[in-house]
Amino acid sequence: MTTKPTEHQLDPINISPDQFLDCAKAIIHTILFHRAIDTQVIPKSIIMSGVDIAYASAETPESSENIHKRLLPMQDAIFGGAQNTWIILSLSYNTPVKGWFKDVQSSQVWERWSIPFQFQTLSAKDVRFAMLHTITQITQKANSCNVAMRPSEGSTFQYSLNLPTDKGPETAELVNLMKKIVKTPAFLFQ
Repeated sequence: MTTKPTEHQLDPINISPDQFLDCAKAIIHTILFHRAIDTQVIPKSIIMSGVDIAYASAETPESSENIHKRLLPMQDAIFGGAQNTWIILSLSYNTPVKGWFKDVQSSQVWERWSIPFQFQTLSAKDVRFAMLHTITQITQKANSCNVAMRPSEGSTFQYSLNLPTDKGPETAELVNLMKKIVKTPAFLFQ
């Protein structure tokens, strides 16, 4: 039985293009802190152009590296002149399913976070305010609904990032949805 995932839409986050990578990582790790299961919680502090933001993080070296690698091409595209963009963070459980000939993994997305960004030159005070607003919003949304129960013993927590720079049919539906919500420059989809 598949259930529709809980959808969370954050307010657009106004930041400077050069701060996208640090801000996006902080936002993703903040969401994972509220949702990740069986991970180590590490207090983090980021400093961006005089902006000091502290946030709670549930990260491992592997997750940090994965997130950084996924966001890097998007950072390059943003420096090409984008005025806005978005990220979708999907949270799921991978559950082992016994089959006749081989065992497979079934993935069930239970929560999806839409994270829109708008770019403009801002003061450090404005960026700090935008990030604090977003982190507070994440905390409120996360606390307003429960973490999905593990479907079975052996299920593992999984997250995935969908970006406008992604290619392939599996992201087409999400890309079309976000095009309606956030006006994303066409060059990010090429």
